[in-house]
Amino acid sequence: MTTPVPGAPCGWDVEPATCDAEWSTYSPEVQQFAITTASAVVWAATGRQFGECELTVRPCGKWDGNAWWGGFWWGFYASGWGWGPLLFNGFFPGCGCMANGWGWCECVPDNQIWLPGPVSTIVSVVENGSVVDPATYRVDDHMWLVRTSLSGGTVNTWPWQQNYNLDAGDNNTLTVTFTKGVPVPPALLYGTGLLASQYAKACASSDCQLPFRVQSIVRQNVSLHAVDPSEMMADGLTGITILDQLIKSYNPFGLKSPPAVYSPDSPVNRTTTWSSP
Repeated sequence: MTTPVPGAPCGWDVEPATCDAEWSTYSPEVQQFAITTASAVVWAATGRQFGECELTVRPCGKWDGNAWWGGFWWGFYASGWGWGPLLFNGFFPGCGCMANGWGWCECVPDNQIWLPGPVSTIVSVVENGSVVDPATYRVDDHMWLVRTSLSGGTVNTWPWQQNYNLDAGDNNTLTVTFTKGVPVPPALLYGTGLLASQYAKACASSDCQLPFRVQSIVRQNVSLHAVDPSEMMADGLTGITILDQLIKSYNPFGLKSPPAVYSPDSPVNRTTTWSSP
């Protein structure tokens, strides 16, 4: 799985050789250039909505649907019968709604951790240096890592907190590695391969299908008029019919990026971006 790089797509496993018998004749450098360029172009043209990147985070605390008496609530500690204004799921639940005298009236798991999704697959969960059995957790709504109960209904809890002063893998640490994003549709990978093939041909000075800036030409009473490629690029198109149909199918409204919602009360996980080898 590809590691995320700012401004570049992940998980675009393009194979131009499917429709290009000459692909194997190009140098590795030309092939890499063509695939990288084509993937970036189609990724942007389809609204940057496809591609899975591997991400490792260190969550802080757990999100407990029944944690009030002496427990954590979204990283805040509450004890006794006092009440604090705690924002949960977009509203202030108050202190008047209790289930059997304990916890809020919320239909949520007792132990869950928020991950910056969409979560596609969980690669590993490491708690205090030990890998957690995948059979003891699941993912809900592409963002909640839920720890399931043990036999007999005993709650199997996530750590209440972790020590960020320590490196991942030490005691009092929790690390979650997962793939984030939406898989690239196979048809779109096929279309991207067509574009990569044409980039390789152009780089190798061979005939290709990419449009050039020719508006009109007359030879022996035959007139030729071609569309200015800048006009197609303004619409996010490439000039390759099959690929342009796919782009319009997956991004009919010409979005530049996936829709997103931001809120100041959203939880934040710590991500290690560099450490000494």
